Amino acid sequence: MFDDTSREPGVPFRLQGGRAQRHPGAELRLPFVGGALWEPGQRRRPIREIGQLHSLVRPIFLRGIAALAALLAIALLMAPSTASAADAGLVSELRGTRPPVSGLDLEVSGGDRFLVLRNETGKQVVVMGYEDEPYLRFLPNKVVEENTRSPSKYANEDRYALTPLPPQANSDSPPKWKRVSEDGSYRWFDHRIHSMEKGTPPQVKDEGTRTKIFDWRVPMTIGTAQVNALGTLEWVPEESSSSSTGLLIGLAAAGAIALAALAFLLGRRRGRTTAKSPRPKTADEAW
Repeated sequence: MFDDTSREPGVPFRLQGGRAQRHPGAELRLPFVGGALWEPGQRRRPIREIGQLHSLVRPIFLRGIAALAALLAIALLMAPSTASAADAGLVSELRGTRPPVSGLDLEVSGGDRFLVLRNETGKQVVVMGYEDEPYLRFLPNKVVEENTRSPSKYANEDRYALTPLPPQANSDSPPKWKRVSEDGSYRWFDHRIHSMEKGTPPQVKDEGTRTKIFDWRVPMTIGTAQVNALGTLEWVPEESSSSSTGLLIGLAAAGAIALAALAFLLGRRRGRTTAKSPRPKTADEAW
């Protein structure tokens, strides 16, 4: 037998009697998973435990992909299309307020249906009705009130102002306020921002061409200042609105493909790791 009792610096083992033995006091450092070093007394995590962890995580990840795909599909189905409602193709666009007001958040909702106002000006905001009567009042403390004597209240009950006016609806009567919101925001039908005619407006000669219907104005007071919200109602061709939906579908499909590719790569990586992993040593093989 070949015996090598010499010890080179940094070599913790020697051959003696055909068996490898560690030099007394030699530092034992073995490779660890991931390139780190294993020290004596440190628990080495078996590779089979890593595989078991991966097998538990991967199904959860795949279920997450399926849930995300379902949510994307629901979002696409619920996405509003400006050319697919009762007044297909009509879009009302807010251009701003004159003069500009800091803290006044105003927007059009539902294509051409609603105005949404949030008051963060720190002042009282009063939206005037169709007969120039006080209609809505937004207080600085975020309380929103509606004038129950305003004819505009009842005209705004439905899209085409078909609700009959009750006897108390009188624009000349002093306002009678009723609380309708406590978060500083309110949404209402405003017939000044959309067409009251059903079907395609007469201004539209070619449904494939973007066409201006009219400019609109909604007056209000903010503190003591007179302010006008200004906008435009337009006919938007159907293909213009459907392109946005097509873009959403494309993005959703790309996201689903990317997630599926990631799951596939993780599966391949697990397969390679399992194939290359050495069989754990038994107690008889340990030094």
